[in-house]
Amino acid sequence: MIGGPSGTYTIHWSRDVPSLPARIVLDQGYRPPGHDLPPARVPGTADTGVTDPAVPAEIERLVGEFAVRHHPQG
Repeated sequence: MIGGPSGTYTIHWSRDVPSLPARIVLDQGYRPPGHDLPPARVPGTADTGVTDPAVPAEIERLVGEFAVRHHPQG
């Protein structure tokens, strides 16, 4: 995100930077230092794939707070 002199923000993403090749490495065995594996799911339960509605609501609230604090037109 780049803030402009007029108070606008631009989000830029590019895969065209030759020095930083875009790649995703999936290594199930990798863990950042100090981060254990998440707890195993209780046998007989399934991942429903449903997001708790409080999560996107909190994200929306935080983005709104950021806009009010850092954008002159809020």
